[in-house]
Amino acid sequence: MRAAISDYVPKASNDIKETARPPPKVQWCWKETDFCMDNHDEDDIFGSASDCWIKYGNSDQVEKAYQKQKGRGTFSPLTGYVLDFSTMVQTKQATGFEREVKRFVEKADDVDVDMKNVEVGQGLPQDLAGEPQMILVQGDIIQISKQREDGWAFGSKLHHENEALARKLLAVAVAVVGEGSSEDDAAILTDTGWFPLDKTQPPTGEELAVLQKQVGDTGELTPPKHWDPVVDPTTVQLHELREGDPERDAVVKSFLSTLVPPQFTKVKIVRVQRVQNLAMWQSYVVKRQTICYREHFDSSLGPGSAAYEKALERFERKWLWHGSNAEVMDKILQQGFNRSFCGKNATAYGKGVYFARDASYSAYRIYAVPDNKGIQYMMACRVVVGEYCKGHMDALTPDLRDASRNMLYDTTVGLLGSDNMSSPSIYVTYHDAQAYPEYLIAFKSSS
Repeated sequence: MRAAISDYVPKASNDIKETARPPPKVQWCWKETDFCMDNHDEDDIFGSASDCWIKYGNSDQVEKAYQKQKGRGTFSPLTGYVLDFSTMVQTKQATGFEREVKRFVEKADDVDVDMKNVEVGQGLPQDLAGEPQMILVQGDIIQISKQREDGWAFGSKLHHENEALARKLLAVAVAVVGEGSSEDDAAILTDTGWFPLDKTQPPTGEELAVLQKQVGDTGELTPPKHWDPVVDPTTVQLHELREGDPERDAVVKSFLSTLVPPQFTKVKIVRVQRVQNLAMWQSYVVKRQTICYREHFDSSLGPGSAAYEKALERFERKWLWHGSNAEVMDKILQQGFNRSFCGKNATAYGKGVYFARDASYSAYRIYAVPDNKGIQYMMACRVVVGEYCKGHMDALTPDLRDASRNMLYDTTVGLLGSDNMSSPSIYVTYHDAQAYPEYLIAFKSSS
């Protein structure tokens, strides 16, 4: 465990100035016919319903095209539609019907970020090129999961000293990477990634007291009682569960409950392994307790209390499912659900890590890609979803939940078929510590 001793931004460009202003947030909208407004959810309406402006779900993508084309040219925000940036008109190609389009720009932050006291990194070692890097704010507390002899470490934040400042530093760093770039392109994150150890030190007693006050009873940071003895807290251990073991049976039953014909036939379980990664588990527990205590505003309601158990029932999901290929799966087991390699397949509900309510969704071969022996891999995950909102195409973060506390929602969701907000099919997380891969299932199927 380490504490940041300075504000630090990974090197993304040589153009970070002594003072910089984060770019304003932009929302693209199209004009709806007034008598059709009842067809839209409240979350999709921008401003007053009487103004009839509907948000583009892929507003970030539209803005990227607008910036790249310098406010000229055309872009297709949806199949069958063309947006002309010069005239700010959207046309339906099949009928020629036109709608007005508008680019709403939030007022920029009046306060520049003083970069004079922010240390800018020198770039990752060559063999780590493309790996995610983490922004540090003085006072952050980081749980290390990997440490190298050259002074670089990989970790996740247990405590954010000033998350709003971290987001501003991220916006500044990403804004100067290059035209059309994004947080995802830059591989710079606020909560996890590689960082230089010399920008940190062991936490002081005062800093540990802040962390303990934030998370309450730290007894839950010890390994779960049903785990095998932990050999190395920074390394993953996989414990294979035998057939007939009640622990294995519970996982298999939940996994198979939605893998039914005609979509899936001849599903064979190859093995089920318990995932033991203490550093990752501790990061997850801290994030889970932080969300539970945040909503109750009382960290004295520790684990085991009725109030805490009620909060867990509301904010934690056991299990959600995540399928991937063998190479990415190995990275997840060691480093956690890092958005730089977990969030590439889908962006329809935001640029985060995707989890499915039903194993059948994640078991398709496009997600759980078979290896050369035809084996697919699925993880049964604990996920602390917290408070969530509807997701939007390519969104880098969830929507703002509480402006007075500068607080975002924790998760975005996707609704499929007959879903409602109380039971969505898809959850998208934006903090890597929000999920823990509790079990790894290897299986074969005809799908």
